[in-house]
Amino acid sequence: MIPIETKEDYLKFLAGRKALYENGWSNFFPNGTWHATYKGKKISGTWRWEDRYLCRKGTIDGKPLLENCLAFSRSKDGKEIISTRDKGKGRVTHSRLVDD
Repeated sequence: MIPIETKEDYLKFLAGRKALYENGWSNFFPNGTWHATYKGKKISGTWRWEDRYLCRKGTIDGKPLLENCLAFSRSKDGKEIISTRDKGKGRVTHSRLVDD
């Protein structure tokens, strides 16, 4: 896997593409907004780039979702990503990317 360490790389390889994972999907847009579903719950919010992390916050079914900063890496072919919560030290999610 290849680390995504800059906002420019994130925008180039991941932004605007739907990430499908076991319990739902997410889509982070270049304008700093994002939408997702997780176990049937709707999620939306905003994101920003800080150092080498995507920091996102929002609401899940109308309830606040605390900010968390995620580290990303991508497969060489650009079809898969790994996101790791808590600045690369937390829960890991494997996703498949599709163009939305």
